[in-house]
Amino acid sequence: MKVKPIKGNRNAWTPEHNRALVDLYNLMLATQEAGDKYIKAPMVRALAGDLGRSKGSIECKLMNVSAIRQNLLQLPIVKGYKALDNYNHDLAEMVCTDCGVDYER
Repeated sequence: MKVKPIKGNRNAWTPEHNRALVDLYNLMLATQEAGDKYIKAPMVRALAGDLGRSKGSIECKLMNVSAIRQNLLQLPIVKGYKALDNYNHDLAEMVCTDCGVDYER
C-alpha cells in the first residue's frame, strides 16, 4: 500500500510564530471591539507568508486561541474563529500570560 506524503509545512510552531499569531489575534479582537470594520483574509495571508505556513494552518491556530480565550478564560473571541480545542500548552501559556492569568500545565 502506498502512503501519500503530507503536503505543507509540518514543522513545530516556534515561540516566535506563536507570538506573531497571538499578536494578530489581539489586533483583530481590538479592532472588532472598537467597532471598526476589517477584513481578516489579507491579514491571515500576510502572516501565512511571513511564517511560511498555509492560510489554513494560521486559521486553525487562530481558532485554538479562541478556544483558550473562551474555554479557559471566559473572554470574548474574534467573530468567525470558532473555538477549536486541540491547542498546545505553549500557546495556552502565551495567551493566558497576555491576559494576566497564570497557566498551569
